[in-house]
Amino acid sequence: MHSGYVRRHVGHGQVDDRTPDRGYDDVNVLAKLVAGLVLSLAVGCANVTPPAQRAADPVDVYLTDYGVHSSLILPVDDDGLYVEYAFGDFGYAALNRDGPFDAVGALLFSCGSGIGRQYLRVPPGEDSPTLIYFPKKMRRLSASRQRVDQVLVEMNHRYDRAEGKPVYNDLTKITWRRDHQHYSLFNNCNQLTARQLRTLGYGVHGPVLSPAFKLSVGELVDPRAVKAPGKNPGGLWGSR
Repeated sequence: MHSGYVRRHVGHGQVDDRTPDRGYDDVNVLAKLVAGLVLSLAVGCANVTPPAQRAADPVDVYLTDYGVHSSLILPVDDDGLYVEYAFGDFGYAALNRDGPFDAVGALLFSCGSGIGRQYLRVPPGEDSPTLIYFPKKMRRLSASRQRVDQVLVEMNHRYDRAEGKPVYNDLTKITWRRDHQHYSLFNNCNQLTARQLRTLGYGVHGPVLSPAFKLSVGELVDPRAVKAPGKNPGGLWGSR
């Protein structure tokens, strides 16, 4: 039924391959309608305000926007090691099952979530980490070292508690494990980013339905990613 047609016997052993598979067409129509609804909801942007007090021990953190997904890239130490955590539907994000119906199903009927992690480094002579799978936007922010460590402890614990054998995604360079939290339109990577920003002391106001956070602080930086030929930099049908 993958072609959208079913085989139907018409008599005397003949088969008519041209009968439309109405069920398959209905699924495609439903997927397109739901995708349109999801996109219309995702236009809402949350406003981000800076911490009320200037950090006494500031470090650089990076807010990414991959088109539909977002994340924070956080410093692990003072030697240029950073970590990026991701949260998504396991089949979609870890296994690259990213067709239109997979994307809609991941947001509305996820059968299992995943928590992902990758480590990044700041190259010698540079001041921000180099990404392999680059975001559409990346913004440098400042946060307290103590608050960053608080986020790291929480995320490390969550990743260590995840189940199953780690799965490495060679497209996004992230290693995934099955997570305990349910993934949905209202509990996805963008909500995770918002919670992490709040822990860092930032205010997040308004609906968090997209990665397009509105900020009046921070500095846009070049992620200096090497884009492989044909690699999708992100979007609804990409795995980031």
